[in-house]
Formats: sequence, C-alpha cells, structure tokens
Amino acid sequence: MFVPHISKHKPEQKVIDNVYSTLLDNLTTKGTSKDRTLVAAELLTNTEKIMLAKRLAIICMLGEGFSFEDIQETLRVSPSTVGRIWAAMQKGLFDQTIRILKKNKVNKGILSILATLLTAPRPIHAPRWDWADR
Repeated sequence: MFVPHISKHKPEQKVIDNVYSTLLDNLTTKGTSKDRTLVAAELLTNTEKIMLAKRLAIICMLGEGFSFEDIQETLRVSPSTVGRIWAAMQKGLFDQTIRILKKNKVNKGILSILATLLTAPRPIHAPRWDWADR
C-alpha cells in the first residue's frame, strides 16, 4: 500500500511552484472530465480522496448554515475537524473556494445529496448509515 510522506529535502521554491502548476493544470479545466478523473484516481490515495471530499463538503455545509452536529453525523467527522474548518473560515481562509463553489453552483448538488441523507428514513432494525453506505 502506498503511504504518502513528505521528504525533509525540499527543492527550490521555483521547482515546487512549477510542479504545483502542472498538477493544477491536470486537475482543473484542461482536458476532459474523464481525463481529470483518471489523473486524480492515479495521484490520490483513497484516504486523500475522502479527506478532500469531506473538507469540501464541510465548507459547503458550514456556508449553508448546517449545524456542527448535522455535519458531524452526515460526514462522520469529529467536532474538532468541523471546528477547525469553521475557525479557518472565520479568519478568511477558504474565501476563494467558497467564491468559486458559488459561481459554479457546486453547493446545490452537494447539499441536495446531504439533505437526502439527513432526511432519509431509517430502515427498521438498521441505522441510517447502513442504508446510506449501500
């Protein structure tokens, strides 16, 4: 299994900037959606994908006024995770992310899925998450 770690030996800043720019070029609007999905699938571990998706969902949900408890239950994250992102948002971090999400209307799709999960009836003899995981 691939376990990411960061080397203590950093390249020059211009090299880092160039590599990061290349990464963004391959994960944003260039190429097809299928190409971007394939690149992300190869570059990111499952843990990294889940972590980034949850972070984005937390930002969306906080921006729409969901309670910390609803976010924690829906995304299965800790109170400290939600609190840390909330504190960062209060300091102006994620402003560009929020602006882009609103411009691209990403919130509505994510929020409709989350609302479905939050309001879904629990099957008899099974917690809501068993149903949601299926």
